[in-house]
Amino acid sequence: MNVLFLHDEIDFYKRYLNYKNQNTKNSIAVNDSFLEIEEWINQCKSNSINVYFYTKNLDLKKIDFFIFEELPNFDNFEIKNIFNLNKKKILIQRENQKINKRYNNSDLFDKFDQIFTWDTKKLKKKNFQRFHKGINFTNIVNNKPYFLNKKFASMVAWNKIINYYETLYVERQKIIKWFNDKCPIDFDLYGYGWNKFYFKKPKLLRVFNRIEFITKILSPKLEVYQGQIDGSLQDKLNIIKNYKFHFVIENASLNGWITEKIFHAYLAGTVPIYLGAPDINDFVPSNSYINYMDFKDLDDLYKFLKNIDNLSYESYLESARNYLESDKKSAFEVHLNIGSIINYLLQNFKNN
Repeated sequence: MNVLFLHDEIDFYKRYLNYKNQNTKNSIAVNDSFLEIEEWINQCKSNSINVYFYTKNLDLKKIDFFIFEELPNFDNFEIKNIFNLNKKKILIQRENQKINKRYNNSDLFDKFDQIFTWDTKKLKKKNFQRFHKGINFTNIVNNKPYFLNKKFASMVAWNKIINYYETLYVERQKIIKWFNDKCPIDFDLYGYGWNKFYFKKPKLLRVFNRIEFITKILSPKLEVYQGQIDGSLQDKLNIIKNYKFHFVIENASLNGWITEKIFHAYLAGTVPIYLGAPDINDFVPSNSYINYMDFKDLDDLYKFLKNIDNLSYESYLESARNYLESDKKSAFEVHLNIGSIINYLLQNFKNN
């Protein structure tokens, strides 16, 4: 069986090989970006599946299955050639429709034989199957500080502008500004781009985002900003383990849209303050995190956090530990998610 894997980032596989061969520290690895591709390669090898990554000289006729990471550009000449072939096409939907608005066009899904998605609303439809971003649950950190020795709260986030006003990026900035203005000593911000100013609207002004001199000059100079995390996922966990609380703000509030962020808090032994999927309790215990939406404003939340004692705090951590030791986390296990695609390939190859 021959499978062609088309990642939406053209140089992704080259970056993976560079990361693997040189063992370089890459900030992208903080989000487990290479974890799934490694699992994908290993499971294909174990099942005698030949996996290819797109090159212009590849003979497309010898491919049995085409797997797309995200929706491709259907106007692209090579993509048109692929869809003209009578071969099965599979879509892995990673992004959400708030960030990638093309996912609002349901007709595009009809172009694929099978769709793997996090979107729980689509799972009742034919040819849709559950799939979540795989998490490496073995990265539990050790030597976690005692409650009284921990700093107060942290956040790890990129300063982004994509569809800004339709996402939860606005809420992230609200939290950052609140702490920066009222109690910067109790909050540390990490991530890319917070030492720059980004023009968001009107669109014409966004051209200035490419001029680093201007973005640096207009930077808000956040007192809470501690810089980037330029290492591996383990480096991220070793930083956030030093905080009692970690703000987990997803990119969007959609059923099933649950990324690695809350699980990284669990693995680091810090209590997540979560804002994101409305159905989060269908996936993780409600007593393992603090729900951001339970509070009328940040003043109310801050007061609640300040009054949490050691026993109450430990109850959150115990619930998270129990979850990590249970089978409930299987929906996010990287080998099971990749395995569901492998099973689909094996079953449908036999039927062809």
